[in-house]
Amino acid sequence: MRALGERLYLGAEIEGLWPLAVTSRLNAAGAEYRARLRQEVGAYGRIGYSPDGRSLVYLRGGLTIPRQVFETAHQASARWQPGPAIGAGAEVALTENLLIRLDATWDLPAGRNSLESYRMSAGIVWRF
Repeated sequence: MRALGERLYLGAEIEGLWPLAVTSRLNAAGAEYRARLRQEVGAYGRIGYSPDGRSLVYLRGGLTIPRQVFETAHQASARWQPGPAIGAGAEVALTENLLIRLDATWDLPAGRNSLESYRMSAGIVWRF
């Protein structure tokens, strides 16, 4: 993170997710399709506002590359499919270096059979 002013911050981050299983179902042309989001890697820029110099509320945008597994009655396939992502979140300081983080992100990978993803993530962040 880099300070742009007394309370405004600009930063970049790389994020990797490994969900247990996020499944979606779609019925089309008489067949049921299932898609699972297995892993996701993303690079984001973010801009945030800090009311107290420790906690932060932010907007972020960037590129995400989720790995989606598609299954039909006839075949299964998996692929990494890049696409844009936007989100918002907050970090609340517990100590000088330890924060609780919560964010929501929406991404829409390109391609004919891609599955858009809405997700919420929470965690503990160690600030160096």
